[in-house]
Amino acid sequence: MTSDNELGKGLTCFIVSPIGNKLDPMGTDGRIRYEDNIEMWAEVLEPACEVFNLQPIRADRIAEPGEITEQIFQYLRDADVVIADLSGANPNVMYELGLRHTRDKLTIQIGEYGRLPFDVNTIRTIQFKRTEAGRIEARNALTQAIRSGLEGKGTPVAATRVWNGSAGIGIDSVALAVKRSLESDEDSIDEDEAPGVVDMLADGEASLHEISLTLAETSGIITQIGELTTDATERLKESDAQGKGFAGRLLVAKELAKALSEPTKLLEERGNEYLESVSKMDAMVGFVLDQLEEDPTEAEEAQTFLVSVRELTVSADESAVNLTGFLQQAIGLRKLAKDLVPTSRTIERSLNRYLKGNSMISAWGPRIDGLLPEKVDV
Repeated sequence: MTSDNELGKGLTCFIVSPIGNKLDPMGTDGRIRYEDNIEMWAEVLEPACEVFNLQPIRADRIAEPGEITEQIFQYLRDADVVIADLSGANPNVMYELGLRHTRDKLTIQIGEYGRLPFDVNTIRTIQFKRTEAGRIEARNALTQAIRSGLEGKGTPVAATRVWNGSAGIGIDSVALAVKRSLESDEDSIDEDEAPGVVDMLADGEASLHEISLTLAETSGIITQIGELTTDATERLKESDAQGKGFAGRLLVAKELAKALSEPTKLLEERGNEYLESVSKMDAMVGFVLDQLEEDPTEAEEAQTFLVSVRELTVSADESAVNLTGFLQQAIGLRKLAKDLVPTSRTIERSLNRYLKGNSMISAWGPRIDGLLPEKVDV
């Protein structure tokens, strides 16, 4: 039986993932994609490839954000293995995955739970949550998927089978396709499918409650992190006053890193939950506002909900200022000692998710103001 470190020896693995941009402002899509990309590479993708002596190649080392170069096309065609991170349904990633599916070679899909495009989630995809435990599980699942693929197990997806001639179109399928193509679009529309405004408002109230609970817990976590950091700062001053030098500072930093381990894990989990909840609510609020703007007579019935959401936008604007300040403090932890770098980066990733969620919430404000009576005070 071939050992793991021999299975991939001399083979290449091309990594397709959302690239993002490290120069984009904190809390923006580009910045979050960049951080997610680096995190996945370091903790999941590269370690899984190393098990098999696979040579991993990163697309972001070949192209700038938004580019698809000739080299990328060549790797999609020729690489022995391709791993595609489908998180967020990035257009470039989806296009590159489609091209890869024309090749009868090992292709593995991975993606963040809840952020997979609906039209490919029927293909086996390793799903993960963006937490420390979730990344470990993803690495283990990816390792097993690579092992199975290199051993020749599994079957190509339908697109690959069709493209490579192993599947054909029967005459019955053609007849059915023609029949459906000639049907009127109106025949397939179900007027009862679209949810009503009241249904959406009920869902919105539940989402508001969920977001409020997450924010309340987050506030406590941030307070705890702040208190631990303040205490460590005082101990640093004491250490310096006692002439303990860099050894004393290093000891304080190591103790702080250990103390921050649990609260930063919680902050990361809540940050992921917060952005997921806000993203779902963003779609719902957008739908409700579209309906109310189209038929303003329904705005009065929704007024209580609109006021609650408007209050949330005010809170989001206020918290964004505090979160940005706390983010700068978290980044400053890296200067104290190497042990604090992972902690600092986890806090940074988490806060960027909160900032992204807050920016989505803030965008609702102007539209709500256009629907609320001037006498309503939020």
